[in-house]
Amino acid sequence: MARVNGRIRRGRPRVVEPMSSFRVIAFSTMSFLGIIAILVVFTLVRNFHGAPIKAESNFFSVADEIPDSVVSRLDVILVLGGGVPSSLDSPPVYVQRRCDDAAAVVSRHQLLPATFSKKSTKPVSSKSLPILCLSAGTAHLPQLLSANGLPIWESTSSAAYLEQKHNIQNVFVETTSYDTIGNAFYARTSHTDIVGWRKLLVVTNEFHMDRSKAIFEWIFGIDSEKRAGYELYFLSSLDGDLSEEALRARQNKEAKGLSSVRKYSTKYRTLSDVWSFLNNEHDLYKASKLVERGRSNASISLATVLEKESYGAHRNLHRNIFDRMSSSIHRLVA
Repeated sequence: MARVNGRIRRGRPRVVEPMSSFRVIAFSTMSFLGIIAILVVFTLVRNFHGAPIKAESNFFSVADEIPDSVVSRLDVILVLGGGVPSSLDSPPVYVQRRCDDAAAVVSRHQLLPATFSKKSTKPVSSKSLPILCLSAGTAHLPQLLSANGLPIWESTSSAAYLEQKHNIQNVFVETTSYDTIGNAFYARTSHTDIVGWRKLLVVTNEFHMDRSKAIFEWIFGIDSEKRAGYELYFLSSLDGDLSEEALRARQNKEAKGLSSVRKYSTKYRTLSDVWSFLNNEHDLYKASKLVERGRSNASISLATVLEKESYGAHRNLHRNIFDRMSSSIHRLVA
């Protein structure tokens, strides 16, 4: 019996003193809370200094800032429309800046070593990086007409400029949109979704960039779980030859527009929603709104006249009409 009792005593687990157990639990809890505190502080510091690096790494203020690794992966460059051209191959100067920057990226792309597809050891086609020029026109001014009376689209003028000045041939045009939301929606639904372009460089001017970036990230972020995800990059071109007054008026308009875009982007979360918004609510696409606009003879404000300069008013063929209209408004407000 003594041996049995001895074996039983030797087989009992060692009992940990309550105080020792408490110390272990307390130390583990404090360590866990410390890790949480470090993560919270890191997040606060990062947000204090601005957006995460990943969110900012897709924006570039000059073409030379874009890394070769990004340039080599691009599928297409999107050049946004920006106003009435003065002739077929003469878009507004600030739009020419966009085209020049796009051409510079195309040239860099051609100089980079040939890339290889995942399924083949042969180089991918050496054809130059395509450029998609956007916009049929602007609702703010009469369109430029060709010799036979047909409209010359803004995107057509950008394409002509790229061909004439930079000898770039691999260019496509989008001829449906009349504003930046339309630029993004029809670029996606008529081109990129169809062709399979997924890595995009969007080019526009400084005064137009904030709203454009918000719009393209909204439209191209829709339904991302249902199709191959888009990878967007943005390049800001110099503003060009706008007067200080016109630039200020356009910046004010852009700020108001950005506020609206932020509301739209939370309200319309599918491409079907955006289509419905454009065709049932938007002034530039809804049929009844367009009919009403065609019958309207309303006067415009001085601020609107200044905004029109940033849509190519000082470059279009109706310059004399614009000058007379501007002089009349100046006399009224003097």
